[in-house]
Amino acid sequence: MTRVLQDSTTVSAAREAAAELRSLRTGLAQLATDDQHYGSPVTVISGAQAMVGESEKMRAAIREAHHLSAARTASAQLIVARDSGHAIPITEPEVVARAALALFDRDHFAADLNR
Repeated sequence: MTRVLQDSTTVSAAREAAAELRSLRTGLAQLATDDQHYGSPVTVISGAQAMVGESEKMRAAIREAHHLSAARTASAQLIVARDSGHAIPITEPEVVARAALALFDRDHFAADLNR
């Protein structure tokens, strides 16, 4: 975990994050108008918290995009990672693990995922 944190605070990482944020608005706008219905099964994991340098307005737009993505498929499931922003596999790996396991047995794990 320490190595991940060190690597994420370099100048190069900051440049990559800035480039990603510049293209994010365009991507969110395209997603909002996309009428594609995604295949099954679909699990969308959405981080609830804004990251350092990310406005709450931007996080709200990302959460809305995640809701739209999940809503486009009848069998989709939306999981909110309440203590995470973008790096859910690092901050809440158990959420990702439970979601992956649930793909194999949705009936058994579905009730447990949103606790």
